[in-house]
Amino acid sequence: HYPIRMRGTFCGSIAHAVISYGGGSHLQLAEDTAACFIAAARSSFTGAGVYNLGGSEVEMSDVVSAIRAVEPAAAIEIAGPPLPFPAHVDAAPFARDVADVAWTSLEDGVRDTVTRFRALIERGALDLDALLP
Repeated sequence: HYPIRMRGTFCGSIAHAVISYGGGSHLQLAEDTAACFIAAARSSFTGAGVYNLGGSEVEMSDVVSAIRAVEPAAAIEIAGPPLPFPAHVDAAPFARDVADVAWTSLEDGVRDTVTRFRALIERGALDLDALLP
C-alpha cells in the first residue's frame, strides 16, 4: 500500500500521503539490490554466507525531505512509532566476499524513481486510477 500511495504522491494525484512509521531505516534502490543478487550468482565465493547489504541509513524525515526536493508540493507526513530497525548494518563482509556494489544515494534514488513514474504516466503506460484504492 505504501509504494502505491507514494507513486501517486510523486505524480501529483494524491493530495496527502502518510508514512505509517518513523525512526530510522535502511533503504536500497531495487536496482542496487538486484545488482547484489546478480553479483552473488556470478561470484566465485563458496559456502553459505549470510550478509547485510549496503544502502542508505536514513531517518524517515530524510525520506520526506528527499521527496519534497523533487516534488515540493508533496503533502507527506510521518504518523507512527519508530520501527525497531538497527541504526547501522555492516555491509563490509558482502563487499569483501562477493562484490563492492556502488549504492545509489537516497536523493538520487528518489529523483530517479519520480522521473521514471512520471515518464510512465506521460506515455500512458501506468494508470494510477487502477493502482490507487
